[in-house]
Amino acid sequence: MTVIEFDARSEHPLKIGVSFTDEISASYIIDVYEASSNDVVMTKRGNNLNPDDDIFKLPMPLIHNHNRIIEANISFRSKDGSSSGTYKIDTTIYQGEQALGAASVSGSISDHVQRELLFLKLKSNTL
Repeated sequence: MTVIEFDARSEHPLKIGVSFTDEISASYIIDVYEASSNDVVMTKRGNNLNPDDDIFKLPMPLIHNHNRIIEANISFRSKDGSSSGTYKIDTTIYQGEQALGAASVSGSISDHVQRELLFLKLKSNTL
């Protein structure tokens, strides 16, 4: 699990962004879990098949994000159905416009649907 530190005293909100290499068509579900709990406080869904941004604000106030877990569940396949090339998927945490860190995965593209599961843990560096 990737641990991302943030400033809970900042005026800038936290955001999560998902990005993909151009060779794949992907959809995703992002769940934000309450600290030390299975309670989901936010769910976002999307895909890279439209021009909408794949960046979402995390819940406020900032301090409530301390120790929360983010799960990004991604399904994808080759845009042309081939099994050639590589993929890279990044889930990046931002505070304002500054990237704080990311969980990333990469590999070889196959000719069938593939899945990746990424986890991030948020930690306030001001507690």
